[in-house]
Amino acid sequence: LKDVTVPEKRQARFECLLTKEVSKILWTKGSDILTPGDKFDIIADGKKHILIIKSSEFDDEGDYSAEVEGKKTTAKLTVEGIRLKFLAPLKDQTVKEGETAHFEFELSHENVPV
Repeated sequence: LKDVTVPEKRQARFECLLTKEVSKILWTKGSDILTPGDKFDIIADGKKHILIIKSSEFDDEGDYSAEVEGKKTTAKLTVEGIRLKFLAPLKDQTVKEGETAHFEFELSHENVPV
């Protein structure tokens, strides 16, 4: 396995190429066994075995391992944050007491929680 660095919310992919075909290998993150589902896809294609981490988050960072027949290989996942920029900054507001002030700004990325 090779270390992987991906931007937050993107797919991460680890590939393991074996010298012979096996039906299945064990994928782990630390001591946790990984199974296919909402978070992970596991693909076996002959000698090639692939772990896909969907929509990577900072909590997904760590060491991932593939193990088969007593042999083990490990690589690290690093997740990089989105580089946000203010395209339109906040503007000063003057309102009378009891009135509502409205502040607007524009970010370089959509659908970012603020």
